[in-house]
Amino acid sequence: MTCFVPALRRMGATPARTCMRQRLDVTDLYNDAYTAYIEAFRRQTELVASEILLEHLVDPSGAVRGLDDRPESAPSVTAYQFRRKLLDYFSDKGDLTQDPSGRLVPSEAVRKRVAEKESIALADRAILGEMVEFLQRYRGLAGPVLAGKDALATMDLQYGMQASLKFWEYSMISLPAKKPCNVMLARALMAKLAEGPGISVFEGGAGLGVVLRQALSDPRFLPLSKNLARYDYTDISALLMETGKQWLRTHAPADVFQRIHFQRLDLDTLPSAGSTFARAASVDLIVLEHVLYDVRDLHATLQAFHTMLKPGGQLAFTMSFRDRPGVFFPNEFFQSMLHTYSKAKLDPPRRQHVGYLTLQEWELSLRAAGFSEWEVYPAPEDHAKWPFGGIVAYR
Repeated sequence: MTCFVPALRRMGATPARTCMRQRLDVTDLYNDAYTAYIEAFRRQTELVASEILLEHLVDPSGAVRGLDDRPESAPSVTAYQFRRKLLDYFSDKGDLTQDPSGRLVPSEAVRKRVAEKESIALADRAILGEMVEFLQRYRGLAGPVLAGKDALATMDLQYGMQASLKFWEYSMISLPAKKPCNVMLARALMAKLAEGPGISVFEGGAGLGVVLRQALSDPRFLPLSKNLARYDYTDISALLMETGKQWLRTHAPADVFQRIHFQRLDLDTLPSAGSTFARAASVDLIVLEHVLYDVRDLHATLQAFHTMLKPGGQLAFTMSFRDRPGVFFPNEFFQSMLHTYSKAKLDPPRRQHVGYLTLQEWELSLRAAGFSEWEVYPAPEDHAKWPFGGIVAYR
């Protein structure tokens, strides 16, 4: 059995185990070209957010509109959270200042940025490609979202269902910022399959099938796929799941496709008594690509996953690691417009944020659910530079 290169960092309450388990090598994914993409992505998000600030959050006198009290229900919660995150972002960057009369106003840097937007966009277009267009669509969604509309419904109305599906395909499958996440989970899958035959996998929020698509693009996967006994492919969206199913029917070998079982599932119902998936010690690997932070009750969901895993099983999931607002907001710009992103039940100190969590919150949550050790990708000291990554937790 060939072992992958050891993980960038291993954390936990128990001593690190020897190489009876395979560790993931992701050092090829985080490089200078990837860093340049993330920096360009942040610049363009800063530009679009500046346009939204001036267009929607500044009153006719030039002052920034303050926040009302937090509402209790969607869609008002989403509008409130999006407005708050925008203001936190600019405040942390030092782009909101007080004028002589004490009013909060945008800095001159914000106005200059918007005035010079064409040259900024031109410089980054070669790096970002289609992402520049999608960021402008975010700008078009901002007004309706701040007025209490749902971003997904608004997108369908403004651009049509096919354009919306293209957006999801790009975001889930092709977005360069997320490539390390997609590859990491594909490698986690292959590492588990390399352990031997009879491997059972559960994927929550599988969507268009990015994990399996990424695995199928790796020549090492097909020889290992003989060890796959069952792959439970679940998602809450019947449309996304059916699209993923048709792609896999066309592109995956027939014998692999026959072992993939498609079923609609809302992960928020997984901890409920009687769930057909939450059987004890029934799964070798659980994978979730940019999904786990979206569940309402993270503690209950993690406990259900811990129960489902066989001894030696792994929970592999991806996300962006939360950082200070001035650095991190680009990573949750679009998500902050979605009603689902604000539904989480806060559970301090384990969960203090809706949406993405800090590494510390993840560690506290994993430990409370029964996991004793985990691997973090990329290394924690690199999260400000490379926020997209993931965790592999061990049962």
